[in-house]
Amino acid sequence: MKKVYLAGLFIILMVGVYFVSYAYSVKYFSNNGNDYKVNDIPTQAVDANSEEIISNVTEYVIEYYNIDTKSLTEEKISTPLQYLGYTREKLIKELRTYMITPTLTDKAQGIISYELASFSSKKVIVRKSFSTADLPSVYYIFVENGYLTIYLEDKTTLYDNTTIKLSNLPESVQREIVNGKKISSQKELYNFLETYTS
Repeated sequence: MKKVYLAGLFIILMVGVYFVSYAYSVKYFSNNGNDYKVNDIPTQAVDANSEEIISNVTEYVIEYYNIDTKSLTEEKISTPLQYLGYTREKLIKELRTYMITPTLTDKAQGIISYELASFSSKKVIVRKSFSTADLPSVYYIFVENGYLTIYLEDKTTLYDNTTIKLSNLPESVQREIVNGKKISSQKELYNFLETYTS
């Protein structure tokens, strides 16, 4: 019985020591709590619906769809620098702006639309659709203010102003263009422009 009494006394003593040390630590840390506070670091909350943007690791694919032949080809290119940081909406706006004044090459190929097919931060797919059905068949190239200008068959309807300087062309080509060079097809126009565009 004496052993039970000593064991009980020992357990009560240990509980008492534990309680005293706990009370002491609570009192000590509450008095000096300011010494141990960590200053809040300003953070921005992450929204589950945060917008995805184009980055340098985004895979960029251009699809070329020929409406006449119903064929689709694609080309993977590095992400254009001007699109870095773009959101879906900003890229759509940029593609619409492009369609107001497409490149002469795209115009000569009969571009109909340039649209966003798929968008994520991992992969962006844009689609250029072309049709040659409504393209004029005859063009004329003239010189205006030192640059090549393309007109339709009637020689009065402007098709496009180029950034190709007459002085950058070979002399034989310059002589042809000074009096108005006739281009007999859209393909011939495209090949001519590709040859002399830098």
